[in-house]
Amino acid sequence: AYDFAHALLPCCCCYCCWQGANLVPMNILPTNVTKDMIHDMLDYALESNMNMVRIWGGGMYPVPEVFDYADEKGLLMWMETMFACAPFPRDVAFLENVAEEVTQQVHRLSWHPSIAAWSSNNEVEGSLNWFRESWTNRELFAGDYIALFIDTIRAIIKKVIYYIQRVLPAAGMKLSS
Repeated sequence: AYDFAHALLPCCCCYCCWQGANLVPMNILPTNVTKDMIHDMLDYALESNMNMVRIWGGGMYPVPEVFDYADEKGLLMWMETMFACAPFPRDVAFLENVAEEVTQQVHRLSWHPSIAAWSSNNEVEGSLNWFRESWTNRELFAGDYIALFIDTIRAIIKKVIYYIQRVLPAAGMKLSS
């Protein structure tokens, strides 16, 4: 049997109306995670009176089955992009790669009614206090942070969500994956 205590960690970042946990990767090898494990884990969250699960930004983007089952069961998902616990650069090549990744993931997952929120920056802001380099060059690292999380990730999430919610329906297109 799978030890679900390792996959669902209590979440202290949720607002008072959300009862939930953080979902961390169930296995270092995603191919070892079965459909039954996913169903059992999400059922465990529901049986624990949770109504939202936060996809932890320090892990990996979950397989579609996680969201399909959450949709079916009415479990909300707080989705984070996978940037965590360290400062990130702002060179053009890196930000272009991030833009492509975030665009693909938001477009892939935002069709799911279970996705209640998109966020990013899992402890990245806090990590600016962990390293001597970021202490001594605050302006550089703050600029990197703004370029990644505000100018790139937030802008893309807003743009893709707007497209999905407003442009496609206005064009008479059905919202589905």
